[in-house]
Amino acid sequence: MASVLYDHVRDGGRSPILIRGGKIFPTDRQEKDWLLCKPCEDIMSAGGEAWMCPRLAWTGGRFDFYHLLKAPTRCPTNDGALHLAANNPEILVDKVAHFVMGVFWKAAVHPWTPGGAAALITIEEHDDIRKWLRGEGAFPRLMALAITIARPQHAQITFNPPEEVREGHKRSTTSMPSA
Repeated sequence: MASVLYDHVRDGGRSPILIRGGKIFPTDRQEKDWLLCKPCEDIMSAGGEAWMCPRLAWTGGRFDFYHLLKAPTRCPTNDGALHLAANNPEILVDKVAHFVMGVFWKAAVHPWTPGGAAALITIEEHDDIRKWLRGEGAFPRLMALAITIARPQHAQITFNPPEEVREGHKRSTTSMPSA
């Protein structure tokens, strides 16, 4: 996770909450390792982290990204609605996608668990994602990205590292820092 996210969830002096493998616990230990060179770190930051991180939910109720959801909705219900971010000029869809795909790519190419020998998730297209993140290729053809946003009163300030969920023959890769 980007160090800026750890600063974000420590707002107010609270320990970040980590959700991993069905367990929930507070931790001040930042999962970090030398993975990217400075130019590649800068690509990740400029590509999406610097735009997205300040807009995540904060302790105290601030949740700027949620308040950007003003575009016409589809399927509104009492429980939520489907917002088409591409129809909202205030949401920089390319920045959101870059941020999210960067988190998934990092989880697919490096073991982040202490003593871990394998990456957190398996993404066969991880080289296509790398090229897209660097601006050297198109968004992977067989991938789609959908994001669930909680209402501010239900937002949880937690880290949910990407993990694989297998159901029958299908495999989905889910989870992100919650907001």
